[in-house]
Amino acid sequence: MSSPGPALEGRGDGSADAAAFRQAVELAREGFALTDRLGCFTYLNREHVRLFGYDTADELLGQSWRVLYADDGVRRVEGEALPALAERGYWHGHVMARRRDGTQFHEDLTLSAMPDGRIVCNCRDRTTEVTLAEDIRAREGLLRQFIDSLESGVTIRQCDGRYEYANEPMARMLDLPVREIIGRQELERGPTELLRIMRELDAQVAASGRRFETERSYQWEGREQTVYVAKTPVSQESGVVSHVCTLVRDVTRKRKLEREAREVGERRQHYAEMQREFISMVSHEFRTPLTAIQGTHYLVEQHLKQFPTDAVAPMVRLLGIQAESLATMRDLVDQVLRLNRIEHQSAEVQLRPLRVGHLLERVVTSFNAAMVAPRVEWSNELPAEFLAPSDATRLRTAVENLISNGLKYSPADKPVRVRAGLTAEGWRIVVADEGRGIPEAEQAKVFQPFFRSSNVARVSGTGLGLTIVKRLAESLGGGVAFISRENAGSSFVLEFSSAQPPGPATP
Repeated sequence: MSSPGPALEGRGDGSADAAAFRQAVELAREGFALTDRLGCFTYLNREHVRLFGYDTADELLGQSWRVLYADDGVRRVEGEALPALAERGYWHGHVMARRRDGTQFHEDLTLSAMPDGRIVCNCRDRTTEVTLAEDIRAREGLLRQFIDSLESGVTIRQCDGRYEYANEPMARMLDLPVREIIGRQELERGPTELLRIMRELDAQVAASGRRFETERSYQWEGREQTVYVAKTPVSQESGVVSHVCTLVRDVTRKRKLEREAREVGERRQHYAEMQREFISMVSHEFRTPLTAIQGTHYLVEQHLKQFPTDAVAPMVRLLGIQAESLATMRDLVDQVLRLNRIEHQSAEVQLRPLRVGHLLERVVTSFNAAMVAPRVEWSNELPAEFLAPSDATRLRTAVENLISNGLKYSPADKPVRVRAGLTAEGWRIVVADEGRGIPEAEQAKVFQPFFRSSNVARVSGTGLGLTIVKRLAESLGGGVAFISRENAGSSFVLEFSSAQPPGPATP
């Protein structure tokens, strides 16, 4: 590094003060340089040399300041800085400077004119600041885009009422352009009732220093609007509230949809009640004539017994067909009533500890007792005294329906197997038969009301049994699944989660 130039050497004639001054300039963290009246360097401190990527001051001494700038920088200094120096003796600004290797950086430059025409240059690298500022601006732009893309309106307001920020959704809500909102205390137009509400809430938040949220309705252009408003205070370090940040969301449509949904729900509930009452009424009305027909049928059967068998054989055959039809009709009415009760009383089911194994054993015994040759096989794999939360009547009905189906649609010499056991998540009951099975193309419809597969058309039935089983299983907190192959049988599985609640068990 070369020694300081003449301008520094002449200060104090080598005194201690001059030496200290020269050392201070050399050690300064900013670049410092002097030029002569022609703009050629006569002195550069270490930081100035380092800043521009040179090794020693000698490389720049006697050179024009123009070697440190590209064409744009030179034009900036000549067109703006030098005229200011001539007029005011001082200039400060930012310019793109060029290092020795040709790379450029953002330079913060201060120029001062000395009385003899020389120029004092102070400079520093502000690239980091510029990069940071650009990053901040980019983030601010991204944040502004995000806030403008919200459905909610956002404002920031000083406590004196002056708006400092408003996003586009808020401008649309107030029916004003953003430029007519920012900087104003009172807005000349817009929904006056909403503006009044916001002013009142601003005052509450500023006075209390607490966040506040509410929902308000107001009239605007002949329509009632409902908005959700959240107000958040912004405090200084002293704790004094300086601003209030507001978020406003139009919930008019949402509240309308909620009201409509409630009304639809109430209507559905009303219609469901009407349906239940109608089905119950019609089913009971059917029972009266059915009972009368069955009574008449019985009397005719008894009367025919007085005649020779050969003479009344055709009539007996017709009465048999009639008896089957009456039984089917009676069963259909009973099943419809049962399904109606299940669907409208699910919420009333009270689950109590139940000895499942004991219940199933009694069901199987009851079926076998009614048959000349017992066909229902029972296998209990549940732990002794196993308890599960259930309803005895509903579980019994579900299992009885599955067993009845298995017996009805299986050959008379084939068994129906009932098995109960534990699973990884609870317990299950399996009812398997070796009957006709269900055609694969029809299996998706099995649990639909009144559905009967095509291969059982000649067997009487209502098509409600499996629907009832499904509803019963769901009302007990479980479900039903099945595996079936046509002409190879079906296996229906009732599955329930495990639990063993306290309290006395239902036998």
